Amino acid sequence: VNLADVTIEAQGGDLTVNPGTAIVLDGGTGATLQAMTATENDVIVTAINSTANESLTLSAQGTVDFQGAVNLGTGDLVANADTNNDGTETLAIDQTIMADDVDLNAGGAGSTTNITQTAVITATTLDAVATNGIALTAQNVVPTVTLNNTNAGNIEYDSDLATSGATTLTVSGANTVSGGSFDVEETTDGMTVAAAGIATNAGVVDLETEAADQLMTLEGSVQSNQTTADGANITLIADMMDLDGAANNAGGINAGTQGRVTLVSVTATDAIDLGSATDAAADTLELSDNELMGITSEHLIIGNATTAGITFTADVSAINVADTV
Repeated sequence: VNLADVTIEAQGGDLTVNPGTAIVLDGGTGATLQAMTATENDVIVTAINSTANESLTLSAQGTVDFQGAVNLGTGDLVANADTNNDGTETLAIDQTIMADDVDLNAGGAGSTTNITQTAVITATTLDAVATNGIALTAQNVVPTVTLNNTNAGNIEYDSDLATSGATTLTVSGANTVSGGSFDVEETTDGMTVAAAGIATNAGVVDLETEAADQLMTLEGSVQSNQTTADGANITLIADMMDLDGAANNAGGINAGTQGRVTLVSVTATDAIDLGSATDAAADTLELSDNELMGITSEHLIIGNATTAGITFTADVSAINVADTV
């Protein structure tokens, strides 16, 4: 089926796009297909392929379920579940998605709708908003990611940029749920927290670059005390860290009055150099005085039992930390 600019609306039942065969978007660059449902019904996608970089918008008062692969080239994808904001629905990525910009929206005020996946998203940017948790853990290939969640649930995101040509995952967002966590892992490359930062409401924050000799850069703050002074634990795992952006930001790294900040290398036997203002030493996690002064927490833990050793290149101070280990 070849389509240009078309809107399809199902008023009395679920809408399946398209049983038995792929819909081919072939209306010229910029053409769009919009599929939507009314009266609490679902949009089910079996397969869509764009031959001319068209965009796709899917909206359902119920669930949006990608049961077939979607390839839009450089076209954009927008998927909206529970558009009337009154249910417990799911936006499910069960087959691969390839697009330029991907926007996933799972409900609004009054909704408890989550985002899940079992297949990879490959895109330039991803903006995911949910009201009952985000679980995008299929090693996605997206260099720039924004994740926001409200009402209930946690945020989990796994990335593997090995095939993307990018060298850094840039991430930001917030989980405003009381106790809702924010967990991001990058398998092969570095990670940057964008200027917009990462925040939780007394939820644990875990950020990890899983490969050796990768850099974690904080251009914005990382805070677990968004609205609750107690905060929660914040853990950063990377062989190299540039925390100056957060240190010079008003929020810094802030685990509140009860939270713990842990800074540790992914390579178990790396050493630690406190006072160093560079990130050039081999097999060494270097942390400057300015970086440590930007941390607020009850406890600060640097390294672990397998750390090769700790040296002091210069004096350091962690004036906003009760205890340093």
